[in-house]
Amino acid sequence: MNSRICKIAKLAVLGAAVGFAGPSLAADVVEPYVAPVAAPVVYDWTGVYIGIHGGYGWAETDGVFDSGGVPGGPYNIGDFDTNGGILGAHAGFNWQWNNIVFGIEGDVSGGWLDDTLQGASPGANTVNITSEVDLLASVRGRLGFAADNVLFYGTLGAGYADYEFTSVFDPLVGVGSVSDDDWGLAFGGGVEYAWGNWLFRLEGIHYDVEPGFTFAGGEVPDADAGDTVFVDGVTTVRLGVSYKF
Repeated sequence: MNSRICKIAKLAVLGAAVGFAGPSLAADVVEPYVAPVAAPVVYDWTGVYIGIHGGYGWAETDGVFDSGGVPGGPYNIGDFDTNGGILGAHAGFNWQWNNIVFGIEGDVSGGWLDDTLQGASPGANTVNITSEVDLLASVRGRLGFAADNVLFYGTLGAGYADYEFTSVFDPLVGVGSVSDDDWGLAFGGGVEYAWGNWLFRLEGIHYDVEPGFTFAGGEVPDADAGDTVFVDGVTTVRLGVSYKF
């Protein structure tokens, strides 16, 4: 009798042990393994960069030349289409805080923005006058919003332009040129795309500058006293590529 009771007790203890262990084993088997998820990599815009750019520019001009009207004038300087290509280099530094990017940049561009007006007198003297913007430069701050490797930015700073005016009085007098430069505001904006260390951009910059001249008479062929020739701002659109260190 005692032997039978002992067997029954042993079976009860074994059954209880299996009962307690079963749910735990089942839970271990059923629960799926979830692998850790890596944090997404976000592009870091912080760093120094240098690059080149090229594009197209146009200058607004104003004034009157050869107001005496002999031999080919008067010329309305606003009739100039002073436009053409630009090519230059730039360098700068960006610093990123969350999605906000602060920066400073300097650039210089050679310009081929020019146009020529022509007139002639009955004596076969030909007058050609040429308007040309041949150099642009700026130092600007930049402020932008970064969406990973795409940066949208605005820019504001100081801009510089060099302007040259040439008069050709052929054949009696010859050629004369004068030049002037001016500093003013430079502002604009653009978008930049990062691919590794390479940065590709499209931007527009306006130089709010006014280089030009008021003639006393005789500085260049056919200049009359009181004649004025000046630029009233230069606008550029350009593509660029930079390398970030």
